[in-house]
Amino acid sequence: MSEFRCFFCKEPATQIAYYSKLYQESGRDTIENPTLICDKCFNDQSIRQSINSHRGGWEGVHSITFRAIAKMSEKAIGILLSNAGKEVNHLNTRLWKNLVFRIHFRCSSLKEKKVI
Repeated sequence: MSEFRCFFCKEPATQIAYYSKLYQESGRDTIENPTLICDKCFNDQSIRQSINSHRGGWEGVHSITFRAIAKMSEKAIGILLSNAGKEVNHLNTRLWKNLVFRIHFRCSSLKEKKVI
């Protein structure tokens, strides 16, 4: 898993952190500013603030762990990466799609070996 490094401290990343805002009128949300991050940096309030866009309303910084990505089906990952039901999805790029599927397959093989 050392191939995935935290954007902030360069330690091994364990999750993808992102800013999300829920639009009450449409019921749709966003996934913006996705970043590979470790647990330590995700729990650092100043780092979380750097990911937050501060646009008001129902918003916040959330994450999805590599373990959760490994447990997802390929169909569920496709839904996560699509624009369906979202106002904005910055994971819907070739770079992030390749990276998320790489995390999925890499962590799935580690899970079978009981490494994670």
